[in-house]
Amino acid sequence: QAPARWFWAILLALVTHPVRDAFTVYGTQLWWPFTPAPTMWSSVFIIDPLYTVWLLIGCAVAWFARARPVAQKALVAGLVLSCGYLGWSLLAKHNVERQADRALAAMGLGDAPRFSVATPFNTLLWQVVAMTPSGYVIGERSLVADEGPMHFQGYPSNVQALRQAEAAGIPAVRRLQWFNRGFMRAQVVDGQLQLSDLRMGLEPDYTFTFAVARVQHGQWSAITPEQLRPAYEGEQGRARVKQRFAQMWARIWQTPHDQADAADRAQGRARAWCVGRPDVGADRPAASGHPRDHPTPARSPRRRGRRPVDQRPAARLAAVSRPWRVPARTRRRTPRWGRSALGGTRG
Repeated sequence: QAPARWFWAILLALVTHPVRDAFTVYGTQLWWPFTPAPTMWSSVFIIDPLYTVWLLIGCAVAWFARARPVAQKALVAGLVLSCGYLGWSLLAKHNVERQADRALAAMGLGDAPRFSVATPFNTLLWQVVAMTPSGYVIGERSLVADEGPMHFQGYPSNVQALRQAEAAGIPAVRRLQWFNRGFMRAQVVDGQLQLSDLRMGLEPDYTFTFAVARVQHGQWSAITPEQLRPAYEGEQGRARVKQRFAQMWARIWQTPHDQADAADRAQGRARAWCVGRPDVGADRPAASGHPRDHPTPARSPRRRGRRPVDQRPAARLAAVSRPWRVPARTRRRTPRWGRSALGGTRG
């Protein structure tokens, strides 16, 4: 019985691994050795901790439990939870695509090629990309924060150069067309045609960009394909990636309007803090009609030679800035005979 169990375990591992790859946006060639486009269901990111963590927990429990019954239960529970997460991703994708279809139909792009994909490391924030005659449009959908119709923003692509290179029969262009199903951005930089895969990355930084052709005398000629370095490499690139991930995390829980309102409130608090600060007054933003943007000017001293309030010694400023101190003229004078009860000495 043991060899039979190992046979089925190995067979299921070999079969289910490419099936799991088909859930990602890059997909896999399920029908190899035939050559249709890679199968991609694009319901999860290529790395998703919420899918892997249940399998890791089940394997860890089974490792320590060994032959006890709890080991098998942990493995089964891990498989059920991970498969349930894939099922949830398909439901979420269906919900997002239904909203995207309505919005794109209202824009006149009902028949445009499109794909939807979950953003990195989660299935709560989704991105929908649709190709247009002059480029592509991108829309975001948060299953937590967004309500109502989706909103798309357009981006340009050098479609004419891409068509000319494709008509010239450049092999790299045709290969990329087959691999990414035409979901790519075309740019001409220094006479080179650069193609970026729209399925991996966030606008405008995409992970995979290739230089595939060069223009000479108005004609495109093939060159050795070269993968260009991503924009997130290096120290500045890593800082940019951290910023983008922070924005993505905030976008899960807030709509763009909520983020704009939060930024306006933060800017208003910064302006209020800067009022009366001569060291930061030069960097203060333009004043609005709010009273906080128009501080009252400092009063000039009454007598010649008297220093302004902001130049008095710190001890006197501390005494002046105590609102709970009763002015001396309104205080009741304590009798001389009662000062000992307040901690003084008898006069």
